[in-house]
Amino acid sequence: MTSIAQINENEQREIEGTLRKFFIDYRVRDLLKGCRAEKQKGHSAFQIFRYLLCLVFCDRSMYMQIITGRYSEAFGKNTVYRFLNSARTNWERLTCALSARIINGSIHGFMT
Repeated sequence: MTSIAQINENEQREIEGTLRKFFIDYRVRDLLKGCRAEKQKGHSAFQIFRYLLCLVFCDRSMYMQIITGRYSEAFGKNTVYRFLNSARTNWERLTCALSARIINGSIHGFMT
């Protein structure tokens, strides 16, 4: 029986660095603002979105981080849930605009 390999801290830092470059290259912060992903107070929507995307690529879950005591973010789980359930945020527009930027910025360059 094989076990699932765990991501060590160096690999997690590498993933976070890659995501940081991705957010800068594709101006994700501007896209979030354009899609009305906003918060009225506290931590920015960008910080929460960055955390959630990092969870996906690091193969983690917020629930397991909380249970194991490894959750170290400054915002709580209710903040994350309210952000994800916000009726103001146009998630479809965000995904379409981000995919368009990726296609125009990366893939389109290979075709010409």
